[in-house]
Amino acid sequence: MRYKEPIEALAKRSFASYLARLNAEKRLRKVGQWWNAAQFCLSTALVSVSIVFLAFPEKQAPVIAVLLVILAVLALVVSLVVTFLDYSARAKAMFGNYRSLQTFSVKTETLVQSRARITGRQLRALQTEYNSIMDTSENHSPMDHKVAQALRGVHPFPVNLVAATAKPVLLPILLIVVSLVTVAVSIWAIA
Repeated sequence: MRYKEPIEALAKRSFASYLARLNAEKRLRKVGQWWNAAQFCLSTALVSVSIVFLAFPEKQAPVIAVLLVILAVLALVVSLVVTFLDYSARAKAMFGNYRSLQTFSVKTETLVQSRARITGRQLRALQTEYNSIMDTSENHSPMDHKVAQALRGVHPFPVNLVAATAKPVLLPILLIVVSLVTVAVSIWAIA
């Protein structure tokens, strides 16, 4: 028996999964980089403001002291978030997963194009292999799937998807801005 439709469906599904997980790896890597940048900026701002007030203790204002405490708490929270979410390790795992899916997708596409006779046992083995690959990392988000579909031309790239792809980096960017504002306020206070 040939099993043409199931193997074609598996080839399409594995290719779609590969693209969605490729996008997930890029997203995780990007978000991790922004969180690391936020952590760096918060820590640097905290050290900078502390040095300014050690150098100019007479210029220390209560507002600046409150900002310093808020910045210290933010730095601690960001450090915990970055550690807990472990974007780097998750992106690395997703990279290995999408590469395995890519290899599997090429294998199934080659089988479809070769018109080879595939038995039910071979099809079940391929489905088991696909499921095994899928189980080796976390799943992609619905947004990753939509972006992959848009990039493939299956669906248009809606404007709300652009906003959705920017959303995960807004908080780290805001924290970077807070860091810069805190340093600016402390410099203004001693001027």
